[in-house]
Parts: sequence; C-alpha cells; structure tokens
Amino acid sequence: PLSRELSDPTFLASTALSDPTLLRGVDIAKVFTGVGRVFRSSTGSQSDFEASQVTARLDDFISHNWDTSRWKKIPTLLVLYNGKAACLCSFIAGLVLAALQLDDLALLPKLPPAEYRVAGGTMVMAEGAWCLLGCPIVFVIVLLFWQDIRVCLRLRRSVVFVDKLCIDQGNEARKTAGVHHLGAFLHHARRFVVLWTPQYFTRLWCTYELACWMHLAKPLNSVVFCPLKLITA
Repeated sequence: PLSRELSDPTFLASTALSDPTLLRGVDIAKVFTGVGRVFRSSTGSQSDFEASQVTARLDDFISHNWDTSRWKKIPTLLVLYNGKAACLCSFIAGLVLAALQLDDLALLPKLPPAEYRVAGGTMVMAEGAWCLLGCPIVFVIVLLFWQDIRVCLRLRRSVVFVDKLCIDQGNEARKTAGVHHLGAFLHHARRFVVLWTPQYFTRLWCTYELACWMHLAKPLNSVVFCPLKLITA
C-alpha cells in the first residue's frame, strides 16, 4: 500500500533511475491539444503515452487531482503559460494601432469628430476605436494559441510532467516503475505547479508529491501555486 511505502524514507528520497527511459516529459503545446482533453479522465491509452518523449530534464511538474474538471484546469494553465505573452502582444498591438491612427499618419480611419467637455471648456476630437477592438482580439488569440504559434515559429516550449502522459499506462511493469520513481521526476523538474482546489490535500498522491518536493529541498519560490477558483470563478 502507498501509505506503507511513504513511511519508508528511501522511497520518498528515491531520485535515481535504473532505467533512464522512464524519465519522460511532454511538450506543453500537446497538453492543450483538443482543449486539454488529456484532463478529461484519468484513463490513459498508448497514444497518450506516445505524446511524451524521453527527456533529461523537466521544466515543470504539474500536480493536480482527477476529481476536478478540465474546464477549470485548462483556463488556469492557459493563463500560466500564455498569459504574459498575451498581455505583451496586446500591448504592442495597442501601440501599433494607436500610431497608425495618428493624424500624422492617418492610415486607419477614425470616428467622426465630436465635441467633448474638458476642464470646463469644450474640445473637438475624433476618436479612434481600433485599440478598443484590436487589443482584446489579439489578447484572446494569443492566450488560446500561443503555444501553437511557438510551434510554427520553432520556438522552444516548456517540457512538463503530466502523470497520464508520462507514465506508461499500458505496461503494468513500467507503470509501477514510473509510479515508484515519482521522486526522480520531481528531482529533474525546475518548478512544481500546483493546480489547487479544496480537494487537493485530500488526495494522498497530491500530498506525497508536494511532500517529496519539500523533502528534496527545492527552493520555495519554485512552487507555483495556482488556485483554480481565481481563474474560473
């Protein structure tokens, strides 16, 4: 039983891999495939496992519980992995659109001039609505498809651990070996991403993963705590 194995310090500290091919990671772009269908259920297939590849290091270890809907997990992961790029791209788009509608360039049309009351006086201004229209559109597109854009541009993407994809579900011996070497996955990961819900610490595996991370003396700032309710409320 897991509870008995966890009481053994050697199990908690098991970071050595007798078989290096057990250490696998998956491109974060593949995690978002099919609107995150990987999180639809805990049952894995051979095609799920083949989405991952042998790796020497992991950028992130994604820790979650299967009782939580994928519709809560995916928006949170999109914000985590695509949010900064979405904000930056929408900001740049705003600057470009604002410049293109300046009177000196006048490459984009403006709304008809209107009179506005400003500081007790009046001012005639022609508003440009391009930023109001363009920036949200750019933000949403980049938020949803940034990893696909990185694939097209051949930019490096994060390599992450997701249990269903990185542990062989079709071979019982390799599945057992992968589970017993979760400490090795954690040891080779740069960050520990917690998809937190109130049920998270009621799951023994989730508690074990975080306890193992702390046991490995990883920096506290390497834990990325993501309360799902903040994004999906």
